[in-house]
Amino acid sequence: MSTPSAIEFVSHQEDDNQSHSWMKPDGGKDGLSSIDRLQYFLLKDDADNLRKYLGGFKNGKKVKVSKTRVINDCCQYFDKQGVKRTSSQIKSKLTYLITKQYPIAFKA
Repeated sequence: MSTPSAIEFVSHQEDDNQSHSWMKPDGGKDGLSSIDRLQYFLLKDDADNLRKYLGGFKNGKKVKVSKTRVINDCCQYFDKQGVKRTSSQIKSKLTYLITKQYPIAFKA
């Protein structure tokens, strides 16, 4: 069984009622849903932002960026697209995706 080269973020039912709002188009300039926008942000540039958030490696070197910095950068990315998401909303969604939905990827 081969391992996927990139994590696919697929929305599943969550405990909070806001999960559905992440799956609908969010009114941004490009017509994406918030979950697609978050996926794009994390996986762009060869998943650089995901590596930064998880504290991984790039080109054999440890990536040293705080999670807060990545979340703030993500908020700015959303803002540039005309979408307002707070840092706590983004942090909550990232925590859900990484620790609950994709725990195997988090441990890898």
